[in-house]
Amino acid sequence: MIHNSYCVSFQGRLLVRFDDTNPSKEKDEYVENIIKDVRDLGLTFDKVTYTSDYFPQVRAVCLLLAPEYLLVTANLMWLSS
Repeated sequence: MIHNSYCVSFQGRLLVRFDDTNPSKEKDEYVENIIKDVRDLGLTFDKVTYTSDYFPQVRAVCLLLAPEYLLVTANLMWLSS
């Protein structure tokens, strides 16, 4: 609700982002209910985004950083093609 106040005060945009790091196991009903709850609170948002929408960009950055030892991760398997 604080973010919504800032958006209104500064003519910004409110985004709802779901952290769906494992999209194949996520259920649509959870997303739908959260969106409904947000609307029931009287908040209006401009866009719904998902972490998985940005997996290709995140992977590309990781591939740039990993060889330079600027990235540490527990599992590099997902970086392989």
